[in-house]
This record gives sequence, C-alpha cells and structure tokens, in this order.
Amino acid sequence: MVAVEAVAVAVAAVAAEAVVPPGAPGEDEPDQQKPNAAIAIDPNPAAVNETVTFSAAKSTDEDQDIVDYEWKINKETLEGKTVTKTFNKPGEYPVKLTVRNEAGETDTATATLTVKKDTKTDPEPDEPKEPDQPDDPDEPDEDRGLLPIPGFGMSIAIVALLSVALLLSRRQN
Repeated sequence: MVAVEAVAVAVAAVAAEAVVPPGAPGEDEPDQQKPNAAIAIDPNPAAVNETVTFSAAKSTDEDQDIVDYEWKINKETLEGKTVTKTFNKPGEYPVKLTVRNEAGETDTATATLTVKKDTKTDPEPDEPKEPDQPDDPDEPDEDRGLLPIPGFGMSIAIVALLSVALLLSRRQN
C-alpha cells in the first residue's frame, strides 16, 4: 500500500509543477466576447418605392473588430455596414444581419420591414375622404373659421330671413 501512495504523491507533484505553454488548450484564457449584431431600419414602416436604409452601425464587439456584415433581405444577399434598398410591393419583408469578427465568431439579428402602399397617391380603400369634409369635427373649418355646431347655420338663416321680413314690413308702413 505504501508504494501506491508514494506513486500517487509523485504524480501529484509532477502535475503541480507542469507548465502549460501559451496558447495550449489547458491555459486559462480571458473570456472572448462574441460580436453583437444590431439592426436599424429607416424608415420602418416604409412606402412602396421609398429608399430604405439598413444599418449595422450599433453592432458591437468588445475585444475585436467586426470585419464582415452580411444582410439577407427578402432572399437577396447584400454586404456592408450600411445598405439601401427599395421595395416595389407592399408587404412584410424579413431582414437578417450576420456579423463576423476577426476571430471568425459570428452573431445574427433578425427584424421585419413593413412596406405599405404610398398613401399620398393611393388612399386606402376603406377610408374614402370627401374633399369638403373636415378631418375632425372638433377642429375649426379652415374655409369658414367656424366650429361645426349642429343647427347653427340654420339659426343664422332664420335670423336673416326674419330681418329681411322686418325691413320689408317697415318699408310698407
């Protein structure tokens, strides 16, 4: 039994004196931070045929430079920290950004771009707008400067007719 204990003590002593060369798998390495992908879309929502800017400027990596920005926007692949694109149809478009740092580590972020009809040229069919109808009944009518008070216009018409009738009756007397 003494021989077994002596061998165990000798192995422990050798292991304690072992030096791990730099870069070896057993060496304690500082924690490497992976990159962090971040997407900014301007504008979102966008109108049909409006130029949309996709930016990865807020993507970060604490200890290395980000060296590659790959965008997948509606099945199209684009490269760069900032890219632009226009869309000719309304809808929801998936956006995926993958960033890679100098060590080859990657991170991916996703977002959705909403493209709507151009409301300036194509009014929504469920919201027809009358040309002389004010947007809000509580706002003053810009043409007349009056609040739309129910019966107010009729009251003025009656007062005007009574005034004309009174003047005509006085002239006849």
